Formats: sequence, C-alpha cells, structure tokens
Amino acid sequence: MTKSSFLLCLLSLVLLASVVVISKIVDVQIHFHKEALPKKIQNIRVPSLRNDRPDNPIIEEDILLLSKGANNTNDYSWAETEFRNAGLNISASNLKNLPTNEEIKNLLGDKSIMVNKDSKQCLNFQNNVPKEKRWIGVSGLFNTGTNLFYKLLEKNCDLPDSKLGKPVRWQVPWGKHTYAHTSRNHTARYYEHLNKDNGLAIVIVRDPFTWSLSMCKNPYVVKWKYTQENCPNLRESVPTWGPHKNLLYFYNDWYKKYTKQFPYPHVIIRLEDLTIRPKETIENICECGGGRMRSDSNT
Repeated sequence: MTKSSFLLCLLSLVLLASVVVISKIVDVQIHFHKEALPKKIQNIRVPSLRNDRPDNPIIEEDILLLSKGANNTNDYSWAETEFRNAGLNISASNLKNLPTNEEIKNLLGDKSIMVNKDSKQCLNFQNNVPKEKRWIGVSGLFNTGTNLFYKLLEKNCDLPDSKLGKPVRWQVPWGKHTYAHTSRNHTARYYEHLNKDNGLAIVIVRDPFTWSLSMCKNPYVVKWKYTQENCPNLRESVPTWGPHKNLLYFYNDWYKKYTKQFPYPHVIIRLEDLTIRPKETIENICECGGGRMRSDSNT
C-alpha cells in the first residue's frame, strides 16, 4: 500500500475513532417520538448509537462514549501493526486518540462483516459471470466512504482475466448514490456499455448517527430544513426534498432498496470495517469478486 492511500484511510480512521457500527442492515427500523426528543430517542433498532464528539450531548442516556481517555492499560497494538506495515511511525500522543483493541472488539466484533456473503452472492457471481466480463462497482449514500473504498480496491485488487480494461469501477452503472430500485431502467453517463448483469455491487453502510452529523457538514444534494445549531433536527418531521419525514427515514429507505428484491449480485460492508480493518475488508471483497490481491499490496 502506498503512503498516500494509507493516509487517506488514516484520515477516515481518525475521524471515526469514536464511532460504533451497524452489525446488520436488514430491516433497520427507526421510530421517532416528539415528546421524547432531543433528550432521548426511543425504539431505535440499531445497536448503541453514540456521540462521536465529546463536546456534544449524548442522545441516549444509557450510552457510554467510546473514547474513555487513554491510560496505561489500553492496548493499541492493532494500530501499531497497521502503521508499521505501511512503513509509517505514529507518536504516542496520536496513538492515544485511537480506540483500543478492546474497544474495537466490543463495538465491531472480531472480524469484518459482509452482509449477503452467507446467501452465496459471491459464489453465484463467480459461477454465473465469465471471468473476462466481471466488474466490481461501489454504491452508498453520501459521506459513507465510497471514494475511499474505490481507491483502496483499485490499488490492491486485481481481476487478471477481465477484458474490460478497468474492472474495478468508481461506481455501479446506475449511479453510486442512486436508489437501487432504479437499477434496471437508469444508467449513469459513460456506463452505457457496461453489462449490469456481469457486476458485483459493493454497498457501503455507515453508523446512521455519525453519518447524519457528516451530512450536516456536507449535505451534497440532500435538502431538509435545519440549522447548524440543531442539525440533524430529528425532533420532529421536517420538510425534505422527497417523500421522507426526516434525514434518517431517508437513510432507512435508501438502504432497504438494496435488501428488498435487488436484482443483481451485491454485498454490504461497513465503513467502520474499511477504516479499522482495511486489509481484511479489501481482501474479503477481492476474494468475493473472484480477484486476487496484488503481490505488492499491503492495503
């Protein structure tokens, strides 16, 4: 892995040092009760939404912050290993800003998660798509690390039998931020020549609360009524551009389209895995697509 690609990953890692993740995306449901907010959000079926900035109030009263403050008993060996493998040094002060081994295990589990792998999506893709026609493309909402994923996969994963020239694609042919249910009848510009049936879509999901904070900073083309003082404004239904009650209803609706009758091979990965365990995550995706890691790759 080059220093530049590692620094891209590190930048995301530092920004996500105090996030938790969704271990399962299927059938996520979020219900908001106006009388309970903003002190508390109830009936949220996602694990441990936490605040990623200690100076902001915590939404759920029973949640502890991930960052507990560094002390001599914390083990940062995972980070030391990643930096050493990349040929870079990290100071003790910067190391203490990262989560410990124990914190990562408690919040992310022991390994990267790839939703749909158990449903034989990878095997079906490899068995049904000829090697010379395969491509891998990325999809995900704004602020979920789609560009980071593309750069890491493109630099480290090789599909040697593909005749496409660039089998690792910056986006899926229907558009990486476009609703999945439009995949059959919509094609992004310059992707008209790419056969949609020959691809593996990699869908990236991010913890919805930290995602919403990033959307407040850079909403791209998403429109809803808020100010920087109250963003993301989950207290009540607010005007949005489209049929959504608020920002997280939009989040749920977008990802459900990939879990309900999506016609093409696809797997779902967590941004948090990509930033904390980049090598493992990229290796899993590369293997799923029938590729192989480049010999000079260290992710």
